[in-house]
Amino acid sequence: MSAVGGDVSWAQISTDSDSRRVNLLSQALRDAGFANRVELIQSRPETFEADVRAACKVHQQLRVGGELCELLPSLTEKVPSSILTLKVADAYVKQGDEWWPRNFLNEGLQRAVVTDVKGFDLTGAVFILGSGCESRAAVAALARLGFSRFNVSDPNDEKGQKFIEDVKRSYFGVQFQFVPRHLITQLPSVHSVAINTLDPGADEGALSELYYFNFLKSGGLWLDLSLDPTNEELAGEAGAVGAFVEPGFRVAAWTDLEWSRTAFGVQLDVEAYATALKNAFAKSV
Repeated sequence: MSAVGGDVSWAQISTDSDSRRVNLLSQALRDAGFANRVELIQSRPETFEADVRAACKVHQQLRVGGELCELLPSLTEKVPSSILTLKVADAYVKQGDEWWPRNFLNEGLQRAVVTDVKGFDLTGAVFILGSGCESRAAVAALARLGFSRFNVSDPNDEKGQKFIEDVKRSYFGVQFQFVPRHLITQLPSVHSVAINTLDPGADEGALSELYYFNFLKSGGLWLDLSLDPTNEELAGEAGAVGAFVEPGFRVAAWTDLEWSRTAFGVQLDVEAYATALKNAFAKSV
């Protein structure tokens, strides 16, 4: 697919003003021969619906960032069954004259794990730190890959418990348990996968307790979805105890590859794009 009559226009709607990732993605699309331009639209929950409606009039595709992903599925009656379960969407995909909410982090996580990780143990549990939009995508991706036991911790006990109650209603045959933050260090070594979805600084106490990695099975997988280099030391500790470390920039690269292919029919060079993401965020703080 190529631009006709000028560059194809797309946008990201987010509460965050950081344009690095969308600009890199726009450049990667151009490197692949797809003329495009991107706009970063800052929004907030109170104005989100109006911002989306306005953006749909001038852009061909939309991405959604942060916790605004929770709001997107409610804007349309046309909701894929996967989003009915997930309840969060990070893109509004235009197909013909209709717009559909989609979640590409879910798909990117699956691609990252299947492609980058070899021989992970499906019999183990999954530990997820955080209970926001990215946590929902992580549950969906790993449940689809075959994991059936999830332990979830969150700095806010009430939010974490509500998350557990909600996902229990959506995933049949899957076990979910909430773990209070102060009990993280007491978790047994039964987890094949551990994922951090918290933003840097959201709960530094919890991250410091992760350094023990007592909860991770030998040869388990450590995923930190943040692109911020703040948690690199934590990744180093995970590697030191024998974990396979999948950096956030690789998950982001696979996520953007899936979106680009669906939205524009463009196949990105995932290795080149992942390297660009790593370099852009490595020394930016």
